[in-house]
Amino acid sequence: GTVAAIFGYIQQYVASDWLNFLDNPIADFYANASSELISIAITVLIIERASRKQSEAERKSELIFQLGSDERVTAKGALRMLRHRGWLTDGSVNGSYLRRANLAESDLSDASLAGADLWGANLNRAFLAGSNLERTNLRDVDLSDASLWRANLTGAYISNTNLSGVTLPDGKKWNENIDMSRFTDPQHPNFHWMRDIEPVQENHDS
Repeated sequence: GTVAAIFGYIQQYVASDWLNFLDNPIADFYANASSELISIAITVLIIERASRKQSEAERKSELIFQLGSDERVTAKGALRMLRHRGWLTDGSVNGSYLRRANLAESDLSDASLAGADLWGANLNRAFLAGSNLERTNLRDVDLSDASLWRANLTGAYISNTNLSGVTLPDGKKWNENIDMSRFTDPQHPNFHWMRDIEPVQENHDS
């Protein structure tokens, strides 16, 4: 609004006076005034853009903080907004502190959570298909009945994690005989990460 007002002033007063007094020595004054007003308009525009970027960064930080809430409604509300803004999948949440987050039955498909600390989080029945969980801390996490189909678990820390009923990255169901290092350790002779696998139909209610 401020920028528009300044440019309107320039157009209505300065530009017209410039033509009327083109042969008058006072024309120099208007030329200088118009240059100054244009400079002010550009400066105001830069400040407004910087302010918007700062507000956006603050909003993103706030949503990521709420994503780590142990209150399901709060966490899921933040999740929806992060996905809507594109921040759930662009790496903005990577490395975030999400300990004890309550994201049970949440749609985290294609989420980028690389390096995030999810210690003690509730991800029961969460849909994590295609998500990036590289180097993510999954210690003491409840992943029961969750889907990790096509998820990247490279370097993920899995200890005392509830994997009961989990759909693994290769589309198979977890059992006690499964060696999870096949999904987390790139040096494993049978390491699995995004190999060609048979499609698996997943049903999920967010």
